[in-house]
Amino acid sequence: MPVLATLTAFTCGCGSIPVQAIAPGSSDTLVSTAPEGGQYVLYRATGFDHAPAPAIERVWAVTAPRGERLGFRWVTDTAHAYDAFGGYHLEAFIGGQVRDLGTFNDHDSKYVWAGSDTDLNGYFRHAGEHRTLQILTLQE
Repeated sequence: MPVLATLTAFTCGCGSIPVQAIAPGSSDTLVSTAPEGGQYVLYRATGFDHAPAPAIERVWAVTAPRGERLGFRWVTDTAHAYDAFGGYHLEAFIGGQVRDLGTFNDHDSKYVWAGSDTDLNGYFRHAGEHRTLQILTLQE
């Protein structure tokens, strides 16, 4: 049991506000609500294919109240609907604020909403273990 508790702590992000939304991802990981009031940061992580831990950069920081909706959505760009990568733009939102992240054509990148002190390297390093833990505990 102590091993499971430790694994769960690492996969939650180990910050005061853990990972709340991630894109690209499944529909249940794209949108969430702020579990507490505080600063939420949009991060971009790249380099999954080239290093044991991705390079992580802050893109946008916003202070939001508890219960605020945050996440990602895909928006159709009808002017470029038939371009190889121009048909959809990824937008990040928190409450009524929106940032267009542009077209998404890099399989080696992810965007994440999390707290400013969340250990994203730990989160990404243990994401596979978290998935295994969910399967073993019949959560998936």
